[in-house]
Amino acid sequence: MNQTLSEAVQVNVIDCVDEVDDPEFVNSVMADLQTKILDHLQQAPDYFKNAELQVKLTKCISRFYLNEIRCHFAADITGQINGQNYEFQKRVVGRKITPREETLTSKGFIHLPNMVKSIQRGLSTDYDPEKDYVVSPSNILSIDSFFDLIDGISVSLDQFVSRQPGELTRRWKKIQKSRWIIAGLSFFLWWISLLLVDRFFNQKFNHEEGYWEVGFAAVGLAVVTFVIIHCCGYLIMPGPFYRVETAGKRVLQKTGQSSVLALKLIVLLILGFIGLGLAVSLDLLLFHR
Repeated sequence: MNQTLSEAVQVNVIDCVDEVDDPEFVNSVMADLQTKILDHLQQAPDYFKNAELQVKLTKCISRFYLNEIRCHFAADITGQINGQNYEFQKRVVGRKITPREETLTSKGFIHLPNMVKSIQRGLSTDYDPEKDYVVSPSNILSIDSFFDLIDGISVSLDQFVSRQPGELTRRWKKIQKSRWIIAGLSFFLWWISLLLVDRFFNQKFNHEEGYWEVGFAAVGLAVVTFVIIHCCGYLIMPGPFYRVETAGKRVLQKTGQSSVLALKLIVLLILGFIGLGLAVSLDLLLFHR
């Protein structure tokens, strides 16, 4: 499988998988692997002036047993980038204990025959889970494991050409650092503010236990401040950050979202709940004790 972005950039993906459960799954992984690598090279033409890479997919397994999922992806990359020899190997092994929900459901409904069959096999003393599995490339562990494979390859390519983080990535890192600093400062500001409000208006915290209550409230509000800044970071960052930058792709993967719009809508919903909860908490703390 070979695709060319230009005469100077070529990526060839070879099927070297020694253990195949589903040929269609292997072909889909090969196509995605090629597309992702080509996209990464295309996004930085100043760094990847010419490249000729050969990618050998040596492992491509995603098995769903009775009570766990096992994934194993591996790729060996050789070739030349900007006239220099390049070699890289990446292995990703994932394992997750989980009930076999995907084999018990069919289009959102309980599939009784599969459920009865699975229970019978689970209770049988002769049952061997190693021999009873189905290929499940759509489960979250398979998706995360494949992303780790692509992420490792992308980072290696960037390091090889000394690619510097983009402006959007630097902005994101600043937001990540600022949330800790602002949250720490907010603890003291919340603590002092609550004491001042109480002293001049309520005078309900005039004993030692009251000061502890204010301290715990300040800690909680500092945590809320941290979460608010973190959520606002998702809203501030533009779409290209999530689609182009490696750090942005990692953010989407960790949040479990494939759409930037869906991510931002969820963040807005979370901020709305936080604002409502914050208003109710402060009202109860200061005026209804």
